[in-house]
Order: sequence, then structure tokens, then C-alpha cells
Amino acid sequence: MPTDITTRVVETVRDVAGEDGWCSRAQVDSLMGATTVDKREVDRALRRAVAEGRLEKAGDRYRPPA
Repeated sequence: MPTDITTRVVETVRDVAGEDGWCSRAQVDSLMGATTVDKREVDRALRRAVAEGRLEKAGDRYRPPA
């Protein structure tokens, strides 16, 4: 069963978050772009993940909730 883009974005953030637990928007764009996901889709997925509480946002950085 294919996963939705929001789930893929959340998993990507978890996988690449630095020592401080944060992942920059540029990192997300780069990694998701490598999988041919359009930046607009990534933007929608990030907004949805934050709204659903699956990610936290600070400026242009994201992390899984503590």
C-alpha cells in the first residue's frame, strides 16, 4: 500500500533531523525533490503535518514532536 506524501515527509524529517532534532525546509525540499515530489506538494504536506501535530515548526525548521 503506498504511503501518502505527508507520511513520507514526516518520515524524511525523522530520518534526517540533526543532533538538535530539527530538519531545515531546504533539506526537506532537496530530499523530497530527489523522489520527484513537487515542492508545492511538499509545502502542503508540511502544513498538514504541523496542523495534525505530526511535526513541530520553528521558522523554516521542522521536527517530530518531543
